[in-house]
Amino acid sequence: MKFDELQLSYSKNSLYRLNFYLFSFLILLLSPNYLMQFFPFFKYIWGIVSFIFIFLFFYFFKSIKININSLFLFLFYIILFIFSAFNFIRYDNQEGLYFSLGILAKFFLIYLFLMSFDIFEFIKIIKSLIVIFFFLCLHSLIGWLFFLIGLVQVSQIVEISTYYYNVMSIWGVYTVSIPLGWGEVIRNQSYFQEPGAFAFYVFVTMVLLTSLRQFFTKKQYNFMFVFLFLTMLTTFSATGIVLSILLSLFIFRSKILNIGFSVICIFILSYIIFSDNPYMNKIGSLEERLYGITNGIMVFDRDPISLLIGAGYNSERYLGFDGKFNNFLFEVVLYSGIFNLTVYMFFLISLHKLSRSVKFFYFLVLVFCATTPLFWSPMMLVLNLFMLRYLDIQRRVGGDYI
Repeated sequence: MKFDELQLSYSKNSLYRLNFYLFSFLILLLSPNYLMQFFPFFKYIWGIVSFIFIFLFFYFFKSIKININSLFLFLFYIILFIFSAFNFIRYDNQEGLYFSLGILAKFFLIYLFLMSFDIFEFIKIIKSLIVIFFFLCLHSLIGWLFFLIGLVQVSQIVEISTYYYNVMSIWGVYTVSIPLGWGEVIRNQSYFQEPGAFAFYVFVTMVLLTSLRQFFTKKQYNFMFVFLFLTMLTTFSATGIVLSILLSLFIFRSKILNIGFSVICIFILSYIIFSDNPYMNKIGSLEERLYGITNGIMVFDRDPISLLIGAGYNSERYLGFDGKFNNFLFEVVLYSGIFNLTVYMFFLISLHKLSRSVKFFYFLVLVFCATTPLFWSPMMLVLNLFMLRYLDIQRRVGGDYI
């Protein structure tokens, strides 16, 4: 089916479209950001949006299209909760119980919504999500440039969890700045907890955009991808920039364009790696991640039961470990054991019929999750379900368009 034909198949009902954008807005509010702390009135917006979304959802709800491959995802999140409940009894890990319950609730909410529409409406939902995050990136990029040239100043400083967030009026926040001779350059993080979290969301948006490339015009796709790529550069996230380079090299056939991307990124990465700024230098960050991996193995060696069923979220202290894993494989084992990691591997195997390109994109996201603790984020929940439904997109619309 061609782009124009697909456009005609979309619902003309404006309430449908409104509900799609409300869903995308809720995903943003549920993401790891402090938007409601910086702007308390967003709590009321959150309540109003949630009420309208739930009302419209049940108004339009017809039936859930069960995908047999989703069984492994159901098991994965349910086992996470069951083992966390057991570890609540074992370690009194109340935080782990609440965490797993929250993840399970978000999964059911997102699953019910995304699986209750036909494939063309589903595509429209994901396009709405892409548009919402594209404008968020565009907004943050403008704010970053305004701060760079001195048109925006810090309006307030908010302390949250020992971190100081510099709020730039309506243009976002920053926690890390790089002093230069004529001013400061900040690491772009929009309203997210830290630049790496924002970079992860930018990258997943790039992956979703590219996976649905055939449903955008060429000009739309190129325009959005370039601005997302530029936003990624302003986060100074080494992982995000490297993976974005790999993604662009895979997509674009123009040698000149890819050489230009690579030269710019190599310059930025060199600064990130060798910078004297402790918040910018990645050598210390790499050492911290390696420490979490090597010493984490020893923790599980001392406690075989935790290796099997985990110990729950934020349970490092119960196991005598003084670090953080920041790696989704070790996080899954820590929270719900190697048994649940096996269940997730079966989910990955169930995606073997996905196109070569989309499997590669998903692999890149998992690489990102191996360096950043965002495997449990709402955006990752959406991406997992997107992978399930992309099998239907391939059958109904066509194969690999990359």
